[in-house]
Amino acid sequence: MSKAVKKLIQSKIPDLSQYRDVSEFIMKSGNLSESEAEVDGPENQVILPQNISSRGNIASHKSSLRLIELGPRLKLQLIKIEEGLMEGEILFHELVEKSQEEIKILRAAKERKRKIKEKRRKQQEQNKRRKEDIKNEHKEHSLAGIKRKQELEKQVENYDEKDEDKQWFIQEVGEEPDPDLFISKKKKRLC
Repeated sequence: MSKAVKKLIQSKIPDLSQYRDVSEFIMKSGNLSESEAEVDGPENQVILPQNISSRGNIASHKSSLRLIELGPRLKLQLIKIEEGLMEGEILFHELVEKSQEEIKILRAAKERKRKIKEKRRKQQEQNKRRKEDIKNEHKEHSLAGIKRKQELEKQVENYDEKDEDKQWFIQEVGEEPDPDLFISKKKKRLC
């Protein structure tokens, strides 16, 4: 008899709070794992290096340990082996068998897709370079416009009416004007 059945027969009421049904209690005790089947003994006792926040676990005192399996045990079966990660050729498949002809067709389709992808990537790189060139041209053009504007502003600042008036006087009269005839005025720009 298992421990669970013995407890029920001896009229000892077990703690069933962690089970959904009595059958789980009975079935669990029959299928004990190695850690659950361990008996409390000197192999399971340790001297604690520090206090642990549970009853009776004080530093430098002996305490018993029991391992409990938390998760389910898994049984895995190999179904598919694929080269690469979600993109390569299928090397093995448990459920699907393909003929050599089907494999050739699939390989050709993958090769076509790879070529199309490579072509698109090259086209994107060309478009990116072209856009950068256009951007640089616009930048150079705007910088040239700013430079021209600055040069014109300097010419306006350096413009002297005296020189222009002197040239006009020489053309009209035919001789040099007196130095005191024209007063130098610099045009001020109103912006």
